[in-house]
Amino acid sequence: MSRVYGRTVLAAAAGLIVPAVLILLAVPRLIEGVGAERALPAVNAGVSGDRLPIDRWRYAANDLSLTMPNNGDGLIRRAEMLYLAANGNLEGMAQAKAVVIDGLTLAPANPRGWTLLCEIDARIALSEAPRCMDTGFFVAPFDWFVARRRALLAAQLWPMLDADTQEAAARRVRLMWESDHWDDHRVKFALYDVYQAPNGAALLTAGFRSDKDELREFNRWLIRQQMYGNQ
Repeated sequence: MSRVYGRTVLAAAAGLIVPAVLILLAVPRLIEGVGAERALPAVNAGVSGDRLPIDRWRYAANDLSLTMPNNGDGLIRRAEMLYLAANGNLEGMAQAKAVVIDGLTLAPANPRGWTLLCEIDARIALSEAPRCMDTGFFVAPFDWFVARRRALLAAQLWPMLDADTQEAAARRVRLMWESDHWDDHRVKFALYDVYQAPNGAALLTAGFRSDKDELREFNRWLIRQQMYGNQ
């Protein structure tokens, strides 16, 4: 009788082990998900290039601090927040670079990750930034949500880019002009920011080099933006 009872107890214990293990495995992901949800407004603002108080970026980076080490996209989101929270601080930007590299190791085709890495290199390792842009255009060719950031970065680095990377950047600028991706046309209106950036005119001219009529239309659009703003 005691043996039967013992086997019953063992069987019951074994039956409880599996759910307990599953719960233990689920808890870190649950915590990660809660933090990611809290950080989402700041993450979206960062991707769009919007400005928030530095503390908002710091809070978001802290919310994402429990991102699972095998979650490449999550690590890239945390790196974005760390970069924005650094606000030009070299040590903070270096930390963000280390995290985004970890993220890209797991999610190598993430265009946000490549855009961020190139942005950081343009600040702390300028000689590496053109090669980063070349790789980024090849591995992660286009993404609407970082189109503005990538175009501005291409304009900044334009004299340092090789011919192939310049051509890739010019093609993306043309895609932005032809885009009706968002109802509020933020992608298209970002071209006015590119125009005002250093070397922006050279990048835009390259984007319309093969279509003079479209270039004239674009120039008329620029004049309207200068006169009336983004209406």
